[in-house]
Amino acid sequence: MCLRRIIQITRCRKSTTFRRENHVIPLSVKTKNRTKYVRSPIHVDHENKSLIYGGDFKLGDKVQLTRSDIIDGLEETEEEASFLSKNQPQMVFLTSCYGRRLFLNELIEDEVIALSTGFGKDINITGFYSYAEFLTEANNNNACEIHNFSIAMVALSE
Repeated sequence: MCLRRIIQITRCRKSTTFRRENHVIPLSVKTKNRTKYVRSPIHVDHENKSLIYGGDFKLGDKVQLTRSDIIDGLEETEEEASFLSKNQPQMVFLTSCYGRRLFLNELIEDEVIALSTGFGKDINITGFYSYAEFLTEANNNNACEIHNFSIAMVALSE
């Protein structure tokens, strides 16, 4: 679906609810400190003709439209799970952004399969969806930033 089509869908529906189709094109943000993160639109304000995003933008941030690739995202999730499984965890706790859930739609089960494949079938996996994740980054003076479209994995063992 192209950007033009998404804008047309947004204009035609003029509802107060935010449509799943609008999550196809999040914004990639790069800060002055070279921290990168994604901002997902969460609401369309038709009266002011603006989009409301889940998180702040700061003066000097470089913002660009992006297009997400579902298959690449699922493969990256599996690779990260496989990397964490090298420490032989007994349990994994996840928080996944709700925007990610909306974006994956019916393929959300494929993300669970990718996690099971990466961690192995014998590991207990639990977690929940959130509207964003708070993460700190060393190259940003350990500032706590909101991240959208992300999944946070914590591998635990005794």
